[in-house]
Amino acid sequence: MFGNGDRLVQVTQRQWRELRRSSAEYAAAVDELVAQGVGRGPTGREIQQG
Repeated sequence: MFGNGDRLVQVTQRQWRELRRSSAEYAAAVDELVAQGVGRGPTGREIQQG
């Protein structure tokens, strides 16, 4: 379907690895905040109850 499919996949995989690494760092930072009781936002149910 796509003429440049292989190249597109290679670029996407490289960006995905970088994104996963940065999101892993972000998740670790969020976990630290939650462990300290800082990063807990309202849950979906609490938002609905308003």
